[in-house]
Amino acid sequence: MASFKDRWQSLKVPAYVGAVATLAASLAILLATLGYTLGNVWVTLGLAGIAGFSERGRVKLGSNVEESISLLPTLFAALLFGPLAAMVVFAASMLGDLKRPYLPKLLYASSRAITGGLTGIAAQGVERVGTSSFGSVVVAAALAATLAQSVDVAFASLTFKLRGHGGMLKAARS
Repeated sequence: MASFKDRWQSLKVPAYVGAVATLAASLAILLATLGYTLGNVWVTLGLAGIAGFSERGRVKLGSNVEESISLLPTLFAALLFGPLAAMVVFAASMLGDLKRPYLPKLLYASSRAITGGLTGIAAQGVERVGTSSFGSVVVAAALAATLAQSVDVAFASLTFKLRGHGGMLKAARS
């Protein structure tokens, strides 16, 4: 009979995926309840399509580091329409490849949705504080991009650790 530790090891990643998916759905419901919308639905869907396509395009930042360009349509959605639209666009960036296994895709889409929602909240918050000037848009975009990358790295690090690889910083040092 398997020990509790063995059962937990086999269940912790699916439990984590379920928790992240539930959090993403809860955030979407909360934002909709607070009055956020998708903005222009056709533009949001267009940005979602662009994000899905651009996730496949990679920019090499170093010998072992690549970054997709899907952040750009997400930032546009966040700045133009707010957090709910950014959630849809960011989640859609991960749905371009719907082959098995499905659990990682659900995790990535859910964590990206949360990232998009937080990005949109940050962008909208800066724009409300500032004037409608070019400067406030630049600050909102910079803050939103920084937050998106930070939250994305936090989710990736936690996932890496839960999968039994230790912390990402520990793995990078070895």
